[in-house]
Amino acid sequence: MSGQDGTPTRRGGARAGKAKRDVKSKAAGKPRPVAAAGPHGTVRLYAVTPDGAHPLEPPAGARDVHELLDDQPLGIYEGLRTFGASYFLGLERHMDRADRSMALLGWKDRLDRALLSRALDEACRAWNAGTDGSVGTAGIAGTVATAGAAGTAGAVGSAGSVGTAGATSTAVDARVRFDVLAQPPHGLDTDSRMLLAISPHDEPSAEELRDGVGVGIALGKHRLPPRIKQARWVIERRGTGPGDRGYFEHLLVDDDGGILECTSANFFAVRGGALVTAATGMLEGVTRSFILELAAAAGILVELRSPRLDELPELDEAFLTSASRNCIPVVTVEGLHVGGGRPGPVTAQLRRAYQELAAREARPALANASS
Repeated sequence: MSGQDGTPTRRGGARAGKAKRDVKSKAAGKPRPVAAAGPHGTVRLYAVTPDGAHPLEPPAGARDVHELLDDQPLGIYEGLRTFGASYFLGLERHMDRADRSMALLGWKDRLDRALLSRALDEACRAWNAGTDGSVGTAGIAGTVATAGAAGTAGAVGSAGSVGTAGATSTAVDARVRFDVLAQPPHGLDTDSRMLLAISPHDEPSAEELRDGVGVGIALGKHRLPPRIKQARWVIERRGTGPGDRGYFEHLLVDDDGGILECTSANFFAVRGGALVTAATGMLEGVTRSFILELAAAAGILVELRSPRLDELPELDEAFLTSASRNCIPVVTVEGLHVGGGRPGPVTAQLRRAYQELAAREARPALANASS
């Protein structure tokens, strides 16, 4: 059989087993640090207008892009990161998903992609104004290599770049979120329903990439409906989101113990050399789609089904994916070891492949302006 993106698939069963609990493991998770301030503060907010990105006053005390709009008439959103200060990987896919979310909500609205692309470009350049990455001249390969695990920099650097790949840049990559509100905002200096937020990109630490991370289980929580990226979910997941309860992330599971996704990422398992990830009941992540394509290109077999909680002791390895974090190895679930409690080779292989893809394919936002 063939799955999404032409990936070979197979069905497989699960065997129950026991796992060792490591309550003292460093991989069990640590609170994530608050992002350091960027060149112009911690967070910025813009309205997307026909005149470009119109600066707005962010709420007092907001530390990142997910703490800005709680009191607004929330609709749908997308979250992504920059590479080399002002380049994006998969921006068109994010825009496609935003349009799909609005359609599934029954809205007649569709993104003005040219308007959004222009605002993204302006905001990201302003974010790095005064640095040598202000107009996107920082090497994409250099940026990706910095983000990678030890030993990957040479491979990524040789994959090609845009601009001065070998140069040292002070450009700060950004975490970016764009929203389409259900109604015009209140208390802000704009009538635009399309808003754009930027804060510093928080790169996974070298320890997290080397040793892996621990995740918890968000019992009783469900993203509904799962295929729509609704902004209210950012509020609903609090308490079991990234960094909460000392875990890097939290799993969402169905009533039968099937692992659907994480509260802000997709989840992958590796068993018997095959990649296992949910086919339904989860948000179809943009990074997930890239990973499935990269796995197919590498000849890795994919099982499109939900890995089960009682299958965890039998897994060889596990990882999560998101646009801001690439592939992060998961080594414990609620303190129980996965894959012997160590990151595995398939995770490392796919992380490198994704880094190389970003080095080759990341493009300025304005590359989407004519869409």
